[in-house]
Amino acid sequence: MAVIWRLWLTAVVVVGLLGLWLAYAYAGLFRWLAEWEIARFDFFLPAANVAGIVAICVIPAYSINRIWRRRGGTYESSRGANGYAVAADSRRLFVIIALILGLVAAIAWVLALSTPITGGARRVMSVSSWGPNLPDGPVRLIGGQPDRRVLVMNTSYVIGQRETAFAHLNDGSGDAGSSGRFFVQMSRRADGSFALPGRDGILVRGGLPGTIRVLYGTLNLPIAAPSYVLYRDAVSVRLPRLLSAAEFTAFALIFALAAALQSWRMRRLRIRRQGVSAHAG
Repeated sequence: MAVIWRLWLTAVVVVGLLGLWLAYAYAGLFRWLAEWEIARFDFFLPAANVAGIVAICVIPAYSINRIWRRRGGTYESSRGANGYAVAADSRRLFVIIALILGLVAAIAWVLALSTPITGGARRVMSVSSWGPNLPDGPVRLIGGQPDRRVLVMNTSYVIGQRETAFAHLNDGSGDAGSSGRFFVQMSRRADGSFALPGRDGILVRGGLPGTIRVLYGTLNLPIAAPSYVLYRDAVSVRLPRLLSAAEFTAFALIFALAAALQSWRMRRLRIRRQGVSAHAG
């Protein structure tokens, strides 16, 4: 049993981390879900998609574990004993999913709260004279003009939806269209059009969301490495990360509650079995 449990745990962790990698890289099942949601509903659910992928990925390991145990004769023949074993396996499954999502939530909270986007003097920087190691933080970005093509991303959270628009900042060098290095967050006017709210903002290295990166790829604009995004303010940078961290925490708590319910079920089955044994004796 100890060997089977270790193998099962290893498989769950591997496939769970695979699901998280798909979300981080905006690839595979996560990308398919996001693009399907965008095409059908005009928004997508990042935290819910990650939770769903983690759950889907661990199901094969859970199924293999049950088949293995059945073939090994570890399930007892009686209905009550079998129900107890199923509850125990379900609790393990929910605990592992809760731990994985809890780890993701912890990482999301750290990233959201430790992002160096405030403090220090506001730097003045030109898009035509950038350096390879620009730090995140407040800047005044001069030069360049936003591209007329504005890409809009609608992200749905439990408390509502949030629209974020981006445009490529052309530095006017003549070959700026060959790759995108600087992007700016745009603001929607009352008439529905978009405009650059200002040149002061928060510069974030690699801050372009995966959905927008893919859309720029379809427009034949490869993203340079490194790339930078000028966000309007600190709230625009931190709020999506805080909302995602809160949702990951909520999903982790949901699976933890499911594990607790299975523990309650196991206690009831144990008491019932003890009562039946005492009555038979």
